Amino acid sequence: MQAMKIFESALRKFNSPTMWEYYYRFRFQCLKIDSYKDCTEEIVSLLYSIENSWSSNKITPEIFQLWIKLYFTCFKTNCLAMQRLAKILLDANQRWPNDFEIAFFVGCFLTKLPENQRMTQKFFDDCFRRIHCEIKSTNVDLAINLIELYIDWSIQKKISATKVSKIVTDLNNNIQNYPRKMSEYFKPKLLAIYYHLFGIKKTRLFYEQNKSCPPITKQFFYKMSEIEAHWIEMLEEPETTTATRSNNQNDCNRIKIYDDLIHFFGPDDVQIWLDYIQFVWDDDLSKANNLYQQALKTLNPLQCDQFIRQYTLIKSNRLK
Repeated sequence: MQAMKIFESALRKFNSPTMWEYYYRFRFQCLKIDSYKDCTEEIVSLLYSIENSWSSNKITPEIFQLWIKLYFTCFKTNCLAMQRLAKILLDANQRWPNDFEIAFFVGCFLTKLPENQRMTQKFFDDCFRRIHCEIKSTNVDLAINLIELYIDWSIQKKISATKVSKIVTDLNNNIQNYPRKMSEYFKPKLLAIYYHLFGIKKTRLFYEQNKSCPPITKQFFYKMSEIEAHWIEMLEEPETTTATRSNNQNDCNRIKIYDDLIHFFGPDDVQIWLDYIQFVWDDDLSKANNLYQQALKTLNPLQCDQFIRQYTLIKSNRLK
């Protein structure tokens, strides 16, 4: 093929990772075009060539990902090949230590490989040792994905609560230093993880310790309210007196959470007032009316108009 000869001639003159990337992209494109044919020889040749480029450090992260996908597709039923793949993946994480896209890509594959739990745990440990000082606004989405990947994998593999707790603690200790998008995302997420690992008492303690710490985000309070609601649903024999007392206490806990929301966001957020009023309406209409009056005193005039319109609609629907 004439195009192949041109690339090979160019590679003899410009033996650089960039030129090799152009060459390999062309070869991968050829495989797509000829996918209806038997391409076994072309695939073997391509894999062999890329492995040589990998050994001589002439491969870019983009081609690395295409290579690994092809390698996995070809050899996923071969145990020895999968062991070899795991080693290549770990080497890639060392070769590009600050590339979160590669780290997430590697993590996705390692968590799929069978019988590699210790190796996968080592990979995540290495990532988290450097992750806190490498997170920037440009890679925050990938950082979120990587941390979530670890949490999901650790729960699936039943990794010890102590080990997962350390990751959670490190996240919480560093959360103020993260880009706001990430810190706002993970603060409520940490509540859910605490609840899953340690139960309601430690989750409530975590909530109290962190509700006033930046970033102060509504999702954190709503997540705690959601957890309290889930907790009461999980109680056995809800018709018993003990469960009724627990239910009453749970309602008190959720009322405290709404009070916290009002404290932090009350002057500027109509929806919080409406949510709070609807929550207490059936059990304590007097409190609902008091909250209505309190909202009118707290919200600014423009928001008051919006609040009155929405409150009137809610009230009319409830009285039908």
